[in-house]
Amino acid sequence: MPRKATRRTFLKLSAAAASLSAAEFAHAIPAGPTISVVADKNSAMTNNEQVTWAMGKLTQALGNHLVPVGRATFGVVIAPVTSPMASIFPYLPTFTKPETIALIPHTIESIPGLLVTGSDIRGITYGVLELAERVRLSGDPLTGLHFA
Repeated sequence: MPRKATRRTFLKLSAAAASLSAAEFAHAIPAGPTISVVADKNSAMTNNEQVTWAMGKLTQALGNHLVPVGRATFGVVIAPVTSPMASIFPYLPTFTKPETIALIPHTIESIPGLLVTGSDIRGITYGVLELAERVRLSGDPLTGLHFA
């Protein structure tokens, strides 16, 4: 750049800076569906090392589609059936065997969602890992999370 900036040089630099900012902003907003994952932190069945590890696998599979709660087009709730978070889902199961999972779809306030629950810690862990694999193996995360 010359020692004395001309108007033309200033305009070029301003346009370049604006386009760089726009490009950075465009990469910050995920394209396509946005998904939030929330777990019941007040429950010993979901607030433990195994479920946290499985949630990390799900988060990794979702990649740039993961957003904070409230800004999502799809929500995943991880909670035991006795949790207040699970009470908004219909048709909650009664478990009779260990390591059993349940994946229950439901629409909450016009946002589709899915409850991941289980009979015990292993059941919930297996349910979260099942979702992570479905998302990882599908081209579209919503396809992997869709249940009839």
